[in-house]
Amino acid sequence: MLIRFQGVATPEVQIQVCANVPDRCIIRWVTADDSGNWLANYQVPGTGNDDPDTFDIQPDSNGWVAERDEDRDQTWINWNIPNPAFGARPNEESVELWQWPLGATVTIEIDDPATPQINPDFTGTAIASIPSWNPNETRFTLNFSGQYDLKPGDLVTVTEGNTIKKHTVTGFQITNINIDADIVSGITDTGGSVDLWICGNNSCVNRNEPVDQNGEWSANFAVPGDEDGEQGTFDIKPGIGGDSAQWDEDGDGTVIGWRVHNPIISARPFERQVSGYDWPDGALITMTIDDPLTTASPDYTAISTAQMQYFGQTEVMFNLIDLFTLKAGHIITMTDSTTTKTHMVTNLAIQSVDVDTDQVFGVADPGHTIQIFVWASQDNSTAWRDVTADSNGSWVADFSISMDGMTYDVLAETWGETSEYDEDGDNTNVYWRAPNPNITVYPDDEIIEGNDWPLDSVLTVQIGNPDQPDYTTTTTLNPPDQDHTLPWFRLDLSSVYDLQPGEMVTAFDAETTKQLIVVNRNITLIDMVTDTITGTWDQNITFVVLWACDDNGCVGRRKDVTPGEVWSVNFALPGELNWENAVLDIQPHTTGGIYQNDEDGDGTSYAWSLNQPPQADLGPDLVTDEGTTLILDASASSDPESDLMTYAWDLDNDGEYDDAVGVTTSKSFPDNGTYTIGLKVTDQYGESDTDTAQINVINVTPLVDIQEALANNLGVLSGNGAFTDPGADAWTATVNYGDGTGIQSLALNPDKTFPLNHTYIANGNYTVEVCVSDDDSASGCDQAQVTVTLNHPPVAEAGGPYVGYEGTSITLNASRSTDPDGNIIRYEWDLDNDGLFDDALGTRPKFTAIDNSIFTVRVRVTDAGGLSSEDSSTVTVKNVPPVITSLTFNSSVRVGVKLNTYATFKDVGINDTFTATWKWGDGTISAGAISGKTVNGSHIYAKPGIYLITITVKDKDGGVGQAYKLILVLPKR
Repeated sequence: MLIRFQGVATPEVQIQVCANVPDRCIIRWVTADDSGNWLANYQVPGTGNDDPDTFDIQPDSNGWVAERDEDRDQTWINWNIPNPAFGARPNEESVELWQWPLGATVTIEIDDPATPQINPDFTGTAIASIPSWNPNETRFTLNFSGQYDLKPGDLVTVTEGNTIKKHTVTGFQITNINIDADIVSGITDTGGSVDLWICGNNSCVNRNEPVDQNGEWSANFAVPGDEDGEQGTFDIKPGIGGDSAQWDEDGDGTVIGWRVHNPIISARPFERQVSGYDWPDGALITMTIDDPLTTASPDYTAISTAQMQYFGQTEVMFNLIDLFTLKAGHIITMTDSTTTKTHMVTNLAIQSVDVDTDQVFGVADPGHTIQIFVWASQDNSTAWRDVTADSNGSWVADFSISMDGMTYDVLAETWGETSEYDEDGDNTNVYWRAPNPNITVYPDDEIIEGNDWPLDSVLTVQIGNPDQPDYTTTTTLNPPDQDHTLPWFRLDLSSVYDLQPGEMVTAFDAETTKQLIVVNRNITLIDMVTDTITGTWDQNITFVVLWACDDNGCVGRRKDVTPGEVWSVNFALPGELNWENAVLDIQPHTTGGIYQNDEDGDGTSYAWSLNQPPQADLGPDLVTDEGTTLILDASASSDPESDLMTYAWDLDNDGEYDDAVGVTTSKSFPDNGTYTIGLKVTDQYGESDTDTAQINVINVTPLVDIQEALANNLGVLSGNGAFTDPGADAWTATVNYGDGTGIQSLALNPDKTFPLNHTYIANGNYTVEVCVSDDDSASGCDQAQVTVTLNHPPVAEAGGPYVGYEGTSITLNASRSTDPDGNIIRYEWDLDNDGLFDDALGTRPKFTAIDNSIFTVRVRVTDAGGLSSEDSSTVTVKNVPPVITSLTFNSSVRVGVKLNTYATFKDVGINDTFTATWKWGDGTISAGAISGKTVNGSHIYAKPGIYLITITVKDKDGGVGQAYKLILVLPKR
């Protein structure tokens, strides 16, 4: 329940709010705040100038809001609370919807309770839109004619977001319309009431009538009704119609449109046909044509049935092509045994169309009113004019001058209809169009046709580059005839030129030049299951027209094309244009055509037919080895009409042809067995055929290769090998080393290699055999020869440990090394502990000790069989202290005079470093300056006397050498 609503206005201005109730408003006066917001509350009684009544605002409630200025001028806005609802129209196979949110996608589901296994029986969607005739509401229709038959008892569910509305279609129907008494009556299968309304003369007349106990009801429009709003009356006449509905509790209903038939005759000499409209649906109509100038009466008779059409009227059509030539003055009579109508064909004709002035010129019977329509070529919009023929029968319709706000820019190919009516609504109708000279190419038949060129034109037609055409000819125009409504020409080039896609065709006369690029057929698929035709876009093409024909006639579809995109037309559903309502089931016998229109009205036309399917052929069954790549060839496949074919393969026998494409492919079969492969060939129109072949795959025996098998002098065999087998098998292996130890299992690596490891205990020549078996009991073997010569390794003895002094040579001794076989042939020494036995050879090498330390020495002995052994020992080298070899200075020196001293020393340690000190005997000590093996020093004595000078040299290992000598210090002079 909504009891208040709000809005915005000019800040601090008083607003008048109205909620409509029958015959009056409930008023609230409110003032907008300083932000312009206002709120009207109908929950509580009004005060002051307000209406005291409260109001429960519900869906469908309405009213208005007004903001006034100082001199009482006002801005006025109507408001309405939407009440989404719908009406099911079983006699039109549609659902009409209103007051749903604009732009919302609404889902409509229909369920037939008689088919519980199908739920829902139909689903469709529609987008809420605003109708052109009422911009103040959303109202739109979902039409499912040809898809579902809506009938009483069906449950219709409409959903949008959280809004769900449901209605069960009732048995409501109109059974009689009495135009003399102006009474409409009918029946329904539920009680309650029904609503009816008729609109005309800018007003509508309504009736709400109760349903009696027998389900019958009646509405009298000749006298005022007995409810509010039913004071109007209406004179029901032929051609008058209205609507009626039976509503459920929440405003949804079963809606039936009704109309009083007004049968008319429409003579169409230009189209070579006679049509009847608004005759009872299903009525058998007899049509006669009488020529007053002949003795026969009638001159022509035909019978046909009136059928309901997409535009809501019945139509009965009599095609006169090749049967009768309809002319002015002929008298046409139609009857259904109840109603008889007669019409004399008039002199109505179109003389010319001027696209510059937007005028259409013609003739008719003098003084008669002519109604002329002009239709848009694609969107079905229209404009019309009512004109009167002058005393000479001439008339002109000017669409450049506004009438009822309508003008129309007449362009080339604009078309329309013109009708001249007699007193009871029958008419002569003439089709007209603004000329647009055009050419159409039929590559299938090597034909070029043209229409709409001036009748007296001489045309030049060229194929290829206009500057240097490959073919040129001239032709003249033929007048319209029974097969052509416009001046036309036709060139049959089948014996002189082969038209190909991509070629340019040019046609020109003195005033007009037209050019066309011949395009491809561009049909990629004709699907008999969905009755759709799919194709691709070609350059400069704006739309395509396709038609499909069976024994009952032809059905057409027009489709705008978008550059680079695939197009599709559906013959199972009505099309979007008025003339696309008919449907057709595409079957193998169906034929048709495609016309592709370029930007200025020229086109390329091809025929199509559902041809015989292609024949898939894989040839005979095949035999191959496992793991071998087999080339599969489908080139023996064929198509009876030599259509282009695509090839799809089922290589895993899963029923899906999704494993490979192309006329040839390859397949490797991993294991032996019998395999089935499938081929599907499809022609360019979607027809296909399949074939299968058996592939007998033979097992391949493993191929073994012992790649290396060598035994060392200890009898240890090491080796390896590998095997190949293209099959996806499981394998086992055995090895026999040939020394009596028997056959043994052999482990195989995942990469199909294997190791060989064995120890022989006796010299000799042995045969090693490895055998590999697959899971199909096939075995392959290989052998290798092994020679065993046994040899025992020697035992190395490095001697020691050794002790010596630095600077000396120490003799090492490996003579205690032994060999069981008594054949050591080489002694190798590692004296610098670098791991390499490259420092000395022989049993007793010298080790030169250049510095004191503990050294590790190693020996490696090798026998004649190449076996070797290693041993190590230590050499302890002791330090040797330095030795003073000389001490030199003057024997005397005076007090205060500097004394220079020198000493030399030696040390066998090559890597030693040294320090030296001088003791001067007078209690002072100074460091000696060492250069090489020489020590320098200097000193100045302060007192005379005899002093003992001591030089001490110390190596890095603590070894010390000393020397002493006296010095006489004399007094100063």
